[in-house]
Amino acid sequence: MQSKYFKKISIISIVVITLVASFIITGCQREEDEPLDDIILNSSELEEYIIAGADLKQSLAIFTEELNKIDFSALEVTYDVEGRKVMYLPMSVSSISIEAKLQTFNETKEALRKKFPHFSSLREDMHEKYFQQCVKSSVNISSKFLELGINITQPKLKNGTEGITYWGSWTDVMYELLMWVQNPNYVEMVIMTFADGKLITYINPKNTTNKAHVSIGTQNGYHYFEGYQSSPLTSFTHTHRDSADPGTADNTFKETYPNMSHSIYYQEGFYYY
Repeated sequence: MQSKYFKKISIISIVVITLVASFIITGCQREEDEPLDDIILNSSELEEYIIAGADLKQSLAIFTEELNKIDFSALEVTYDVEGRKVMYLPMSVSSISIEAKLQTFNETKEALRKKFPHFSSLREDMHEKYFQQCVKSSVNISSKFLELGINITQPKLKNGTEGITYWGSWTDVMYELLMWVQNPNYVEMVIMTFADGKLITYINPKNTTNKAHVSIGTQNGYHYFEGYQSSPLTSFTHTHRDSADPGTADNTFKETYPNMSHSIYYQEGFYYY
């Protein structure tokens, strides 16, 4: 199981995760900047959006620190009521409630988008000016940033990736999983480990929110991923957002490729089936 989990996001990344999964920049570019709209600058929607981003950033910093302490090869194994093996992140990590904070961030983003739909047509540099000015003038934001111990920095866009990604550690993979399942453009992601120690996450352009496409071959009893044939597969995981239960296609896939472990990543747990 792999994925780009923990790319340490700089303070801007967070207030700019704001732009990350926030606004798609569309519309015509203007030769001259229009003055900032006071209604947007003084809106509770913009304040709440920036505060949610800052809170998420702070929690991610703590989450990253705790995640780096984990030995992923020694996670506690439990079994659910159906007898399935389940591996959870320890309480020191899961109690930080990153998913809830991500949800709050996405909700405030959507509220801002609905209140000011034309905001999405502005250029990136204009978005940044709004964020900077709002942070500078808002008492609510200043108080929250002081409480969180955050120094203000300027946001940047974080571009998503598609296709095959190689990871150096499970820490990196776990961060990406956390972020990916909250992504508004979410589709199923596949995480694979190999006998040579490689960790790979893979998103096929044909993937949907409920289905992943991946090409696997078998040779001499070993299974190989089409995108990396240097070493046989040892485990295969894919993400679910609605439940930890495997579907008919999942069970068929396991029967077709039995010589590796199969699991589903769901709400910070790995459910083996």
